[in-house]
Amino acid sequence: MNTPPILEEIQVINAYDDKSFIKEEHSHRLWPDDPTRALVLPAENDRVTNFEPFHVKTRNFHINTLPPTPLQLFHLFLPISLVEEWVSYTKIWISWLKRNEVIDSWTSPMGKTSRLRHWEGTTTSEVLRPEHSIFKFMPYWKFQLIHRHLRPFDPSKIDETAPLPEVFQAAEKWSDLLQAVSLSLFLPGSHLAVDEGMVRYTGKSNETTVIKGKPTPLGFKI
Repeated sequence: MNTPPILEEIQVINAYDDKSFIKEEHSHRLWPDDPTRALVLPAENDRVTNFEPFHVKTRNFHINTLPPTPLQLFHLFLPISLVEEWVSYTKIWISWLKRNEVIDSWTSPMGKTSRLRHWEGTTTSEVLRPEHSIFKFMPYWKFQLIHRHLRPFDPSKIDETAPLPEVFQAAEKWSDLLQAVSLSLFLPGSHLAVDEGMVRYTGKSNETTVIKGKPTPLGFKI
């Protein structure tokens, strides 16, 4: 099945602005176990004498013509060409790990019997999650390795010295695609609401957060 190619030129919704980030030196945590921070800036002494409200013209949302099948709609957000790039990045990453004998897991170093040494690469069909059992295509240990080492970005292009955090660099290309496709399909109306949420994640990461009052208490806060 042919899928639309990745958009070559994607207009980023918001240009990156380092000044827009809330930094530790001028903010504080709202709660001890929550990474959400609030600004702590000195109050303005100036008074205003004229206030002009910003009027939002009432408009209904609009949904453009969607693809005829759910699969074609899914491929707009995750085209085969993008998955093939992920396969290539993952192979490059695994080759680098094997060549440099980097640790095989979070706790144990790579040894002669490490399963990572037997890595033979992956394919597009293995990266796309099937609706049926994964065991029809590969053993469980290989599925675990793909889950652990999958790289949806080019590891060689992550700049540790750049002002944009590494996690945003890794997700930037796919994030821009998701935004561009979403805007091409859906035009929001004037009634909007923005809320935070938790994305469940139980693996090893320095970015995970625990908020006991949430339906999903452990994961990434977005």
